[in-house]
Amino acid sequence: MTFEGILRRLRKVARWIVDPPGGESAGERPDDVDERVRKALQALPDDFSWLMPPRELHASEPWDQWWRNQFTAQVPLMFVDIFCHDDPLLDAIHARGLSTVLCVGSGVSAEPHALAGAGLQVTALDLSPLAMHAAAKISLNPEHTKQFFKPEHLRPGGSLQFCVGDLTDAAICPGPYDVIIERKTLQLFPDTERGDATAAVLRRLADNGLLLTHSHDGGWKPGTPPRSPVAPLLESSGIHVMGLGGQLPPEGRVAFVFRSTG
Repeated sequence: MTFEGILRRLRKVARWIVDPPGGESAGERPDDVDERVRKALQALPDDFSWLMPPRELHASEPWDQWWRNQFTAQVPLMFVDIFCHDDPLLDAIHARGLSTVLCVGSGVSAEPHALAGAGLQVTALDLSPLAMHAAAKISLNPEHTKQFFKPEHLRPGGSLQFCVGDLTDAAICPGPYDVIIERKTLQLFPDTERGDATAAVLRRLADNGLLLTHSHDGGWKPGTPPRSPVAPLLESSGIHVMGLGGQLPPEGRVAFVFRSTG
């Protein structure tokens, strides 16, 4: 993609960054925003390698640097949460009377804040201290939570804490948690490690808990189902695997598999 093509794609994002959740409009004109995006992109490598997540999944510094690059380019927040539509998940959570949530590899997502606004006790876990520091500074009001769920899901009494660590370390955020959400994190692990990483996540899930796993198939083409590299591992684990919004079993651990493309 050309530089101008990248610039066009980022205009909406840049305007969102100007007035992020919890922020106030800076009053910039579209031309001002476009110029700011242009200057930011020119400060990054020309090959756009900064867009690709690190292959290192156990050390924090590569991820801190990756997030620094995303902040420089002013692109991360809008795309992080673009597929977060939590009404079906909250319906299932309320149906089972669940309360504790672990968001694994949540980065700078505002979803943990939104779920706390739904009255849940939420823990966000990520390998990057920089991402956790940035996420902790996000402020959502009830109007902004509409991006994630309908107003009727708002509840008092929620809480949110942030934890830095490797999800494969069983001593970090050991749980058990009623609900675990992982979005596009387990798919990053190589085939030789993904099974162990998935098992580490499942060890934190309560006996009657719910897991939401979100895989993004960037290579998807029409005519074929989107790929989820995590779903086969869950099916072999014995957990009940289903899609969001389906008929929830009355008991037992359930994994909701969500696939996105683009």
